[in-house]
Amino acid sequence: MNKIKVVQIVPLLSPGGAERVAVHITRGLNRRRYEPIVISFSGRVGCDLDHMLEDAGIEARYLGKHPGFDYRVYSRLDSALKEYAPDVIHTHLHVLRYALPSMLLMKRVAMVHTVHNLAEREIIFMQIPRRRGKCGGQRKDSGIPMFFLCAWRDSRRRKTTRCC
Repeated sequence: MNKIKVVQIVPLLSPGGAERVAVHITRGLNRRRYEPIVISFSGRVGCDLDHMLEDAGIEARYLGKHPGFDYRVYSRLDSALKEYAPDVIHTHLHVLRYALPSMLLMKRVAMVHTVHNLAEREIIFMQIPRRRGKCGGQRKDSGIPMFFLCAWRDSRRRKTTRCC
C-alpha cells in the first residue's frame, strides 16, 4: 500500500501555538499510512519543536527565508513540493502568499489551510472587499473574506455553486 504524503507548511518552527499544532498533527499521523514532512520558510531556530520532529524521525525542510518579502521562497518551495510530490498540503498562518502559486499548479493534491488568527491577519493578499447582505448564510459585514466562506459552504454541499 502506498503511503499518503502529507506536507505541513509553516512560516517558522518557533515555540508558538500554531507551529506547535502543526508539529503535533504531524507527529500524530499513523506512520504506516502517512509519510509526513514539515516545511519551514525560515532557517532552523533550534527550539523544542525541531527536536520533537527529529525524535519522531520526521523530516523538516528549512527554506532560509529572510525577514520581509523574499522572492526566493517561491522557487525553493516549488522545488521542494515537486521533489516530494505530496498528496495533501496543509498550510498554517500567513504562508499562502508564497505557497498558493505552487499549490494551484499541482494536480490531484488536497489542500487545507488552518486559520489560527483572525482571517484578515493571515490572508492579506486574498482579501475580497466586504459586501453587505447575505452570501452563503454569513452575517452582514462578517469581516471574513467572502471567498473562504463561499468555498467552505460549497465543500459542505459537495457541489460547485457560485456564491454572490
